[in-house]
Amino acid sequence: MNAGIPGYNSFLGLQWLRRSNVLQRHPKLVTIYYGWNDQRKAAAPEWVFYYLRRLARHSRLADVLLLAQMSIWREEPNWKLFRRCPVVPLFEFKYNLRRIIRMAREAGAVPVLITAPYEIRLLPPSTRPDKGDRLALYNKAVRQVARETGAGLVDFEAVMNAARTDNPAYYFNDFVHFNARGHRLLADLLKPWVACANGRPPLALCRSGTKTNDP
Repeated sequence: MNAGIPGYNSFLGLQWLRRSNVLQRHPKLVTIYYGWNDQRKAAAPEWVFYYLRRLARHSRLADVLLLAQMSIWREEPNWKLFRRCPVVPLFEFKYNLRRIIRMAREAGAVPVLITAPYEIRLLPPSTRPDKGDRLALYNKAVRQVARETGAGLVDFEAVMNAARTDNPAYYFNDFVHFNARGHRLLADLLKPWVACANGRPPLALCRSGTKTNDP
């Protein structure tokens, strides 16, 4: 079942998972693929996003506060106080992944994290170092959480880097969205996980993904 929602980051995915009944369908395998929408920069201080996300968990309170703010705020914001920062900072990104892993296991599913590949050559040269370096940090965090929790890991970024050709568009439609070839490659990487989740070899693969040493 495809339960992914385009444009969501790990925070939104975690909230949706808590409010939906998708885990009540007792999936055998849950793939967790976040990173790009988490690391995208927005013009606001990091603490603003942190408290807005907390308020979003209590939507009635958020509605009241937003209406009050709109009625009294007449001044233009001082943009010098703002800086561009990730929508979901790394520490919260890792927290969200751990919570999703825990929820998947509590539902009896095998959680599998996926790193997010990207094609740096499809970006303008001036933006390559910044975006590439940021996404690499979030992929590193995915690997770290997989090690710490014992969750499954499909290191799609590493595989895609090894499979890269002279044609930057061979696997990608743009910087982060892959084409049919890219989707086929990911499907091939997930096949062993689907097999073991359904009781077929390689069974040891899923046993490694069901460890419960997550904090």
